[in-house]
Amino acid sequence: MTPWPASTICVAGLFAHATRHDVALGATGTHPWADYREQPNIDTEHYRRVVDGLGYVARRNNTFSMHVHVGVQGADRAVRVCDRLRPILPLLLAVSANSPYVDGHFSNLHTTRTQTFTKSFPRCGVPDAYGSWEAFRAYVDLLIRTGSIVEYTQVWWSVRPHFAYGTVEVRICDAQMTAGESDDLARLLVACVAQAIRDEDEGRPLPTPPGSLIEENMWRAIRYGLDGEMLDLDTGTTYPAAQIVPRLAAWTEPVRAELGVELVNPAERGGNGAQRQWREQAAGADLRAVYAGTVQQTARSYGMEVPA
Repeated sequence: MTPWPASTICVAGLFAHATRHDVALGATGTHPWADYREQPNIDTEHYRRVVDGLGYVARRNNTFSMHVHVGVQGADRAVRVCDRLRPILPLLLAVSANSPYVDGHFSNLHTTRTQTFTKSFPRCGVPDAYGSWEAFRAYVDLLIRTGSIVEYTQVWWSVRPHFAYGTVEVRICDAQMTAGESDDLARLLVACVAQAIRDEDEGRPLPTPPGSLIEENMWRAIRYGLDGEMLDLDTGTTYPAAQIVPRLAAWTEPVRAELGVELVNPAERGGNGAQRQWREQAAGADLRAVYAGTVQQTARSYGMEVPA
């Protein structure tokens, strides 16, 4: 269950292809100034169906996220693991925030991607708790039977069981600026899924906070990221979002010890992508200067030559 390190993946071809087209690569959850109206869609049956079915909502979505799949044996088990991860999703979003710019503007958000995608697409965001494969399947069957969807991948929740891969797929996070941050985030997500599996197998009580409070933490993550405060859903109090990774590290310590997974707090890297971009903005850098720095960080993290 140890994640495949992003730094070991061959990306030289991708960077070379971009260079041939006079394009530089900088990884964030949204492009700072790209016009979505000029963005072509992938010409496949699936994406033609998405665009035809959703119209403006699909066309407007010019965002980039990081998905992590963790294999989970047993359909009921996978659904209940998704149920257990529901209150954790806003915390993972805050850690991953990396998209303060969109449409040529500083959005005053830490993850504009989430506001653009999760708040627009249908069947998106934090799902209901289903409790069993039978209940989840009944929901998907109803959507197909009523013509609401054609295939189950049109359920775009922030966490979902993936039928084809036999995994729990965590889809909440912004794309990460550097290879190291992608590795760090993948380890964190694997640890959370693994601990949810352990809690399920050991019969620990299922957290059942009101959806409205989970949504409140979603908004806090979108707006303030790791610079704000989060609701402690057990005590009804708040705590600094900077404590999210240490708190998740404490919760996942049992499985991490077995898997050999170590977690890195974004503070050790100077903050997450959104925090670094916010600081440059506050220091007077304009949008293009901030993104030029992003391009440099992305290239260097993969051992690529920094574009001039």
